[in-house]
Amino acid sequence: MIRDMSDTLNTILSALTAGQHVEEDLLERLDALVTKPPPDIPEHMVQIFAHARELFGKDTARWLSKPHWNLAHQMPLQAAQSLEGAQRVEDLLTRIAVGMPS
Repeated sequence: MIRDMSDTLNTILSALTAGQHVEEDLLERLDALVTKPPPDIPEHMVQIFAHARELFGKDTARWLSKPHWNLAHQMPLQAAQSLEGAQRVEDLLTRIAVGMPS
């Protein structure tokens, strides 16, 4: 896990992984973070945010917080914390963008 990640992102991720369902206020906080990432968010996460936002628009936060079978049932936000996981998320986003099965 990347240590210098924004406290806000860490708080949101902790709440998402601890809960059974996604609260609307968490989605709003995540959407604000995705829309305007703080300077301490790693560049690979900023790129994922931007790519996901292009594809999902206002549903980006929901997509980032929903476990996906292609990411070993991790949330994209969770998987993207490592560089390897971020590459898997980018690959998934690319497949979705070109209409391939994801």
